[in-house]
Amino acid sequence: DEFVEMLIGLTALETRITEFLTQIRPLEAINAPLRAAIRPVRVGAQSMQLGIRTMRELSRIISNLLNSGARPSLPR
Repeated sequence: DEFVEMLIGLTALETRITEFLTQIRPLEAINAPLRAAIRPVRVGAQSMQLGIRTMRELSRIISNLLNSGARPSLPR
């Protein structure tokens, strides 16, 4: 799944940036700001992944209902 690959890539990028910056400044000075900067991107990717999985599951359920001939009742 492309979002899993993106999350893995973000984690690898975070690690590489941390390793690079550790050579310049102490890790404590950069780790928290770096994580704070990357966290929203990671959370957003996870939310998108969950949304896509939910849509796939809803699509599967609707398809199964239509193929079985069942008619869901609609609220009035």
